[in-house]
Amino acid sequence: MGSGLDMSTVVPLVLGSSLIASIINHFVVGYRDRRKERKELVARASASVLKRVELCYRIRRRADGEDTEIKNLVHDVQEENEYYRCLLRVESRWYGDRYSLYLESVKDLTSASMSKAWKKQGNPSADMEDDIKLNHKKLNRLSKRFSLDSRRFLCPARRFLIATHDRIWEVTKYDV
Repeated sequence: MGSGLDMSTVVPLVLGSSLIASIINHFVVGYRDRRKERKELVARASASVLKRVELCYRIRRRADGEDTEIKNLVHDVQEENEYYRCLLRVESRWYGDRYSLYLESVKDLTSASMSKAWKKQGNPSADMEDDIKLNHKKLNRLSKRFSLDSRRFLCPARRFLIATHDRIWEVTKYDV
């Protein structure tokens, strides 16, 4: 009897090591793929909110006969916003709620300007009058705030901590 390893010991050891390595690889690749999917979802949801901002300018610069087309576009944007609100709420109740806060804050900042733009005659080359201009400083702060929440969403530990914070402090709006 030799002191070396025989084949009956080496083969299971090699197969076991390969199996463990493939399982770890599977979880790492799955995690990376899931994280990439979530990043893309976040980007699409953010873009959907910002479409609402662009509607203000689109309404003001509408040409004659475009009212119906733009009204349909407004409905499409609202449906898309609701789609992402529901989808993000399924992903994470806390994050869906944060998206809702972001969306509602953007609506608050754009609704008066949209109403004023509808009341004016459309002009494709029009500059935005002072009473219709949007507060881009606040809109940028909202966007940065949602980006921070998005980074928290992508990190399970941070997501748990901020969700707990929101429940304790009953967060109901973005402070910008």
